Amino acid sequence: MRKCLIALIIMVAHISGFAQDRPQEPKPPYPYFTEDVTFTNAKDGFDLAGTFSRPDGAGKYPAVILISGSGAQDRNSNILGHKTFLVLADHLTRNGIAVLRYDDRGTAKSGGVMKGSDIEDFTRDAESAMSYLRSRADVDAKRTGIIGHSEGGVIGLILASKDPKIAFLVSMAGLGADGAELIMSQTDALLRSFNAADSVVQQQLKYQRAMMDAIVQEKDTTALAARIRRNAKIQYDENPYPEKHGGKYVRTAGFVTISHARIPFHRPFRSKTLFWQSEMPGAGDQRR
Repeated sequence: MRKCLIALIIMVAHISGFAQDRPQEPKPPYPYFTEDVTFTNAKDGFDLAGTFSRPDGAGKYPAVILISGSGAQDRNSNILGHKTFLVLADHLTRNGIAVLRYDDRGTAKSGGVMKGSDIEDFTRDAESAMSYLRSRADVDAKRTGIIGHSEGGVIGLILASKDPKIAFLVSMAGLGADGAELIMSQTDALLRSFNAADSVVQQQLKYQRAMMDAIVQEKDTTALAARIRRNAKIQYDENPYPEKHGGKYVRTAGFVTISHARIPFHRPFRSKTLFWQSEMPGAGDQRR
């Protein structure tokens, strides 16, 4: 255990050190206009903060909002020191496209609360960002669209299905199948990456399928909670390992609803859509 901990510390230190070496990160002064902005999510009653950038010079520019993936992300989508959205915004702005990127709710300078928020909440945030973007005098409201990463791609799909004025959508590593099937595929890939025996994989997939079916089928929250607890008890009782937490069934006060599981595969809308999927293990069968 001690050797594993030391190895983990060394690995994290190595990754952290590597993460600081990002030569593609743009440095000011930028050859374009930038502005720190705030806009309001009127439905939920708080302001979101972000950065707007556009080419220098008067005019109305095509524009895009950047929507981050799951977890609390700042406007630059800063992960391990890699500021993905800063790099992307810089490239787009240098090529004639205005960009709005913003801090997630409850993160950095944005108001609201991240904990307990779901994909519908994040969609309202994105909707507010789009409304603000279209209100600007330097933006061509007829040429506004979305670039979403991971969960942000799903949010983009939801928003685009409701808003026919969205001119384009880019989904980077977003869903290419319904959420339940994606989770099943990821579970299978994760277990096999740890060289789990096929019998173990099949058993765990059975448990996961029962949970996904409950989330998809149950519309009532109370019924869903009860069904999840029943499934969890079955899984606990069939646990092949001898140690069962002192022989007591572990109950939790609450549960998590996986919003993705209730999202169907991409519904086409009258616009242009680009799906950008990486070649990661377990992702291949999700590409469309």
